[in-house]
Amino acid sequence: MATCWTPLLLTLAGTLPLVFGQPGDVCMFLQRHCLPEATCDPLLRRCVCPADRPIGNGLFQCVRATDFYCESTADPKILTYSGGKGSLTLPCRHCLTKFYTPLSGGAPPTTHCGVEVFGINNHVKRGRYFEESMEVVLYVGQLGAGGNFLMEHNIFFYLQRHILNYRSTETLPWQEANPYEKDVDMPWHGISISITYNAAERFVTFSFPECDVQIKFRPYAPNERPQKLLPGIGIQAPQAALFGLGASSGFPACLCMVPGANPDLNELAEEQWLNCPKQLYMWAVLRNGPHQR
Repeated sequence: MATCWTPLLLTLAGTLPLVFGQPGDVCMFLQRHCLPEATCDPLLRRCVCPADRPIGNGLFQCVRATDFYCESTADPKILTYSGGKGSLTLPCRHCLTKFYTPLSGGAPPTTHCGVEVFGINNHVKRGRYFEESMEVVLYVGQLGAGGNFLMEHNIFFYLQRHILNYRSTETLPWQEANPYEKDVDMPWHGISISITYNAAERFVTFSFPECDVQIKFRPYAPNERPQKLLPGIGIQAPQAALFGLGASSGFPACLCMVPGANPDLNELAEEQWLNCPKQLYMWAVLRNGPHQR
């Protein structure tokens, strides 16, 4: 597969200009670039994920067939774990997902990771909204009978553009890092936290291997129109993940919903006397302000 490496100049606020490449086939009417491992189907005019990672979006993230995948990309269009689609045209902080997954590496079988992902989108112009920053909360604790989760430790990450701020229950003062300049690797209560930057694909990737979780973030580039590399947030959760535990886990509290059922967003919108699914996510965010924090 051919790889395009056309240089692109992008200036981030408060930093020197950075030069990026653009990998992957050019595809779609916006001339988006596919992931390097994906190919452009000229008939469907979309990027297709490879056979060994067939789930996801060939423009953004491809995951294993056994994984669950959710994304909030572009302005922003949300793809739920079950394949539902909707838009969130509202500048707000919103919960995308919350789930628990067993912690591997010799931990007791009741020890689980808890993962929460929030997006913060902002109005750009002409009614367009993009995910401007991302929050990730990682927990370690015990999952008891009835789905009760007893948190023992947590660490909070906030990524906006090129600056990463984080703090944990052990280090209360905020720490700051720049993953665009140097990878962040830290052992934390049995989890090898890895936050890396791919300059060619312009992704910041959060990896928690002992939890089998990966989260990608690509920021909106205001100086590039159209943006050749699709901006947004992608979330890969493993098959062992548990969703919907507690009032703040499933829809409408979190917009990725839960895997398994494929809800008809039109019917959900009609139940709330809304005109279309596009309004459904705005209703969910406004209705669940306490859960969205």
